[in-house]
Amino acid sequence: MSCYVSQVTADKWSGVLTDDEVILSPTINDLRRVIEAMDAIVRTSVFLEGENSHMAVGGGDGQYVVYVSPADNQFWNVIASETDSEDKVSLVVGGQDGDYPARQVVDKSAAIKAAERFFLDGERDPSLHWELQD
Repeated sequence: MSCYVSQVTADKWSGVLTDDEVILSPTINDLRRVIEAMDAIVRTSVFLEGENSHMAVGGGDGQYVVYVSPADNQFWNVIASETDSEDKVSLVVGGQDGDYPARQVVDKSAAIKAAERFFLDGERDPSLHWELQD
């Protein structure tokens, strides 16, 4: 099966150091494995690299933030709902704790769905809600 993504990179933290796992010519099973392993402690981010765009999945343990940046350098976030809640959720992404808008924090199934669609064709899954970053 051909796919849009040429490389998947997953972090693996040990204190303040990371030993990234880089997968060249990944399979969909590789993608699922690294997202399933995200625990928001040691494994906190996965990057999918395509020819003209990329996607990042951050967090883990049931709470994820997902964005895609197409060739036009705009950033689109998957959102959990279309509310304008001002609540924040604390997540570890890229090894660092940060506060994210609650509407941008999605469950594992949404994160995997978004990543699988991007993996296959570099597109945003139309069945998910997306928000253009300001």
